[in-house]
Amino acid sequence: MEGKKQEHTHIDLYILLAVLVILGGLLYVFVSRKNSSPSPIGTTQQQSQDDSETISGSAGSEPQTNKAPLPTSTPQPKPIPKGKTDFFVSVGNNIKGPRMGKGTIDPYDPGVNAMQTMTIEVSDTVPVEKVVVLLKTDNKTSSEMALEPVPGTKNWKGTWTIDDSYLYTYELTIKATSASGTSSVDVLLR
Repeated sequence: MEGKKQEHTHIDLYILLAVLVILGGLLYVFVSRKNSSPSPIGTTQQQSQDDSETISGSAGSEPQTNKAPLPTSTPQPKPIPKGKTDFFVSVGNNIKGPRMGKGTIDPYDPGVNAMQTMTIEVSDTVPVEKVVVLLKTDNKTSSEMALEPVPGTKNWKGTWTIDDSYLYTYELTIKATSASGTSSVDVLLR
């Protein structure tokens, strides 16, 4: 009886040893893949090249195979919509002044030194007197840009030139004024 028990113990040890070898092999493969994985900047060299082209603003140029990948300390810009894009804003009920609603930015992603147009619906129980926009980009904040009323609608519209990059900071502050007060809303575009 004791011989069978000893034989059974040896079989258990062999099974345990086999399981440990398999787990060790799986751990080795996992660690090897993790250590050889690409940097968080991109999953392939081609993607790093595409990202650096986007950041440098050289869209349309031929990819260069000798470009170095971006340093890992450089944060990647968040993706943004392309072309004409609608958005919605509102202010709290306790805020005095005009109410803002649906807006449109065209294009959402203009190139540097390109024109951009914004339209926003603004309403109040009294006539809206003025609507202005401040644009904050990577390196500066614009002065107030006045929007003009669109005849026959509640919309206000303005056009300006984007003269700075907006890879990391891209936001609008919209202020609307009437006899009932001034309301303001920040629209984070990126």
